[in-house]
Amino acid sequence: MNLTIGSNMINPATCAIDSQLQWSGGGDLLYKFRSASKPHHLKALEDGTLWIPDTISLNDPFDSKPRVFLESDTEEERNRYRENVTGAGVLCFSGPFNGEQDELLRWSHYADGHMGFCLLIRDPALSAQARKVEYLDTYPNLAEVHATDARFWDRVGFFKAQCWRYEEERRVLFPGRARQEYKLPSGAIWGIVFGCWSRFDQRKEITRLVLKHSRGCKFFQARIRTDEFRLRYEFVTPEYSLPNGGRKADA
Repeated sequence: MNLTIGSNMINPATCAIDSQLQWSGGGDLLYKFRSASKPHHLKALEDGTLWIPDTISLNDPFDSKPRVFLESDTEEERNRYRENVTGAGVLCFSGPFNGEQDELLRWSHYADGHMGFCLLIRDPALSAQARKVEYLDTYPNLAEVHATDARFWDRVGFFKAQCWRYEEERRVLFPGRARQEYKLPSGAIWGIVFGCWSRFDQRKEITRLVLKHSRGCKFFQARIRTDEFRLRYEFVTPEYSLPNGGRKADA
């Protein structure tokens, strides 16, 4: 059963996040899973940055590659492709929380087996550039598309195989800006969701780090539902330490 707030239908599994979004004026969010045990993820959280990897390093071997490259027989051809796309960066984001089973896979694969956390990012400039990935049954040919063409990233940067559909991915491409940091505006981390197996000491440290630059950040936790294989989300106010002695996060 769904709940109703105003004119919108609210999924009971996500009503805590949805109601906070309504209270704060809504807005398009980008969802980025992180590990609480990787020092560079915590350092990026403290600095308010996102690392822009290059497309060659993506975990899907088919991603951002036309078939002509995958079918090339010589190392020379492959190296020529790499040279043409060197420096092309991409930021990948997951789809919004909906309480469905696909979220179990997202948390497992991208948040350290549910021990990590997820950033809820409100950055209008970044959201305006984000595009949904299309999940296809067959690999497109794209034989006429070359890495030097202006159309290249529009054609090859936004499709993946059907098996990745659970991600509901949105991405932003940065031609010529790979292996750099994207600086989020102050206050851009609207919320943080802690995984259902996340540790209290790590939650406390994560909270301390994000509140250095996003003082209005909201905090949520994933909880295991025992009636079915799904998660639900609750609003929480974790304690944290600040130079002034610490207090509770604002509700």
